[in-house]
Amino acid sequence: MDPVSQSLGILDLPCELLFMVFEELKASCWDPDKRKMRIYKIQAIRNVRLTCQRFCSTSSHLLLDSVTVEMNLRSVQRFQDISQHPLIAPGVRSIRILLHYYNGSLVEDLSAYEIYNAGKIRGIVRNLEWEMNHHSRQYTDIFLNRTREGCRQAMKIAEAWEHPGQSDDEGLFKRMARSGHDIYRSLYEEQELLREQRRFTRHVAEGMARMSGARELEFCDPGFSYKPASNYDLMEYGKMMKMLASPSPWDDGEEFYPASPPCEIVFDLPLTLREIGVQLTSLRIDVSLHRPEIDVPSQEHSANLTAAMQSLRRFKYVYGELCYGQPIYHYTFAVLDNSSIEEIHLNRFPNPSECVFEQMIPQRDYPSLKKMRLESCLFHLRCLSRFLNGCNPAVFKHLDLHVMDLLDGTWAETLGILKGSCLDYFSIGCHMGGGSLILGDELWQVKWDDDCPIQFWRQLNIHHVAREISSHD
Repeated sequence: MDPVSQSLGILDLPCELLFMVFEELKASCWDPDKRKMRIYKIQAIRNVRLTCQRFCSTSSHLLLDSVTVEMNLRSVQRFQDISQHPLIAPGVRSIRILLHYYNGSLVEDLSAYEIYNAGKIRGIVRNLEWEMNHHSRQYTDIFLNRTREGCRQAMKIAEAWEHPGQSDDEGLFKRMARSGHDIYRSLYEEQELLREQRRFTRHVAEGMARMSGARELEFCDPGFSYKPASNYDLMEYGKMMKMLASPSPWDDGEEFYPASPPCEIVFDLPLTLREIGVQLTSLRIDVSLHRPEIDVPSQEHSANLTAAMQSLRRFKYVYGELCYGQPIYHYTFAVLDNSSIEEIHLNRFPNPSECVFEQMIPQRDYPSLKKMRLESCLFHLRCLSRFLNGCNPAVFKHLDLHVMDLLDGTWAETLGILKGSCLDYFSIGCHMGGGSLILGDELWQVKWDDDCPIQFWRQLNIHHVAREISSHD
C-alpha cells in the first residue's frame, strides 16, 4: 500500500458516501421497547454533527424527518427556525400538527377550570394507585410512601376545588388554581392571536413551502395520557403547575365544557398550501371532524379542496370514536376525488347506518389505487362490486375489511365477490352479521375466535391458499 493510500481517512470520502454512512447509522439505532427510538436516532445524528464541520454539513439533513407544531408562539417560532435552517430543513418530510387546545369556557370560568383539573387529578391518582398495587416491586419503599402521600395531598386539592368551603387549606389551593388559571389564560390568548386572520395556517404553510421535501401532513390530538408512576411527583409544585397549564384534548370540548377547538386549520391549511404552490402527497387525520361547529363546506370550497389534493397518494382518516354528523363525508369526498391516490385508510363507527362507499368515497375510477383498509364501516355488496370495478386490476392488490358490517347480502357472497377480483390479498377481520363463511365444497377452515382475523390471499401458481378463518356472526 502506498503512503498516500495509508494517509486517507473517513474525511476523504466523497459526500455521497458520507450520506450513506450516516443514513446507516441512523437506521441502526434501536430501542427494545420502541418508545424512544426516534429520540435515539436524533441523538445519534446530534453527536455526528458535533464531531466536525464536514460531518455537520453532510448529516444535518438527517436530524429531523418529522416536525411537530402546536398552536402557541413558542412552537410556531421553533417551526419557523427549522424551516429556515439551510441544512436541517431539506431533510424534513412530514409535518405533524397537534390540535389540543386552550378552552375558552375554562378561561371564562375559574370554577369550571378547577372542576376540570380536579377530574384530571383524580385520573392521575387512580392510575398511580393501580400501578402501585400491581407493580409495587418495581419501586422502593421510599418512592411508594412518597407517592402515596402525594396522592393523598392531590385528592385533598381535587376535593377542595370540587366542593368549596369544606377544606382547611382551601385558601392555599385556591391560590394554586388562580396561578394555573393565569398561565392557562395567557396561553389561550396566544392561541387566539394565532387563530386571528388564519395566522397559524399561514405560518405553517409558508414553513412547508420552504422545506422542499415536506409534503406529508398529519393532524392529531394526543389527548391526556397517564404516564408511569415514576414520571409523576404530585408533591412537586412545578409539575402540578405544568399540569394545570396543559391544553385540553380535542374531545373535551364536546364531553365537558363546550368550546370551539381550532377546527378551521384542518380545512384551511390544504387550501393555503395550494395557494402558495405546495401539493401534499400524504394526509392523515386523527381527530374527529364530526363536530357541530364545523360548517358543511360550500360547493366552491369542496372544489378547491379537491384541487389541492390532486397529488395526494396516501389518505388516512383513522379517528375511531362514536360520532354524529355529516361534514366528514364532504371532506373525504373532496380529498379522494383524484386519480393519484394510492392508499386509503378510513376508520369510523357505523353510526348512522350508511354505506361507506356511498357516503365517504366518490364513485369514480381509481387507476393508481394499490391498497385500501376500511374499519368500523358498513357497506352494500353492490357498492363493493362497483368500487372494485373502478379500480385498476393490475394495480389494486390489497384490501382489508376490519370490524365491518353488511347492509345487505351475506359474508359468503362478499367472499365470492372478493375471490372473483384480481386482489392478491384480502382480509375480513371480526366481521358482524351476514351469515356463514363456509362455502360448500371448498376447504375453508372455520374457527370461532374473536381474537384472530379472517385472511385470504393468493400466491404465484396457487389459485387459493386459506389459513385459519376466525370470525363471529
